[in-house]
Amino acid sequence: MMLGYCFGKLYGHTIDPLWRRKRLLLLGSSLVLLFIILRLLKGYGDPVPMSQQPRGSVFTFLSFLNVNKYPPSLAFLSITIGAAMIALALLENVQSKVTGFFRTYGRVPMFYYILHFYIIHTIAIIVFFAEGFSTSEIVTKDNPFLFKPPGFGFGLVGVYAVWLFVFLLLYPVCKKYDRYKGTHRQWWLSYL
Repeated sequence: MMLGYCFGKLYGHTIDPLWRRKRLLLLGSSLVLLFIILRLLKGYGDPVPMSQQPRGSVFTFLSFLNVNKYPPSLAFLSITIGAAMIALALLENVQSKVTGFFRTYGRVPMFYYILHFYIIHTIAIIVFFAEGFSTSEIVTKDNPFLFKPPGFGFGLVGVYAVWLFVFLLLYPVCKKYDRYKGTHRQWWLSYL
């Protein structure tokens, strides 16, 4: 997120768009190349090195891409930030309903980030009780998180469904807050 705030300077009125695009492509490509080198060396960069998979080349490629988000490894940061820089350079002048939709989230990232945590945790509590867990299972042994007993949660499809629900639920809220930011000048609005 700090890098995102710093990148705001690249989009100032005095910055030449062509210069910005070249720099983003160069930096993004360099980070993707660093990711490839780190993964091929199977050493520094991620706690779990890529490995040849017995199920075939597709799964070996997926092992190559499988990097740790928590804690964020150098390989994870290289591929995600590098790809994002390349996408920023290539999509800067694209104007459509799709880019307008995503721009809404991009204009209020911290607002979205904070709200989505509260909504996801509220959903988790509702699902916790809906699945029949009791208050005595809120805190479990050897688990620092609340509402996370063994056997609780969704599979991958369920996680994506919850993500999509929260993402779409917050769109009108983010759009309204973006309009508010555009018409008001309080100092704190630039941070949220």
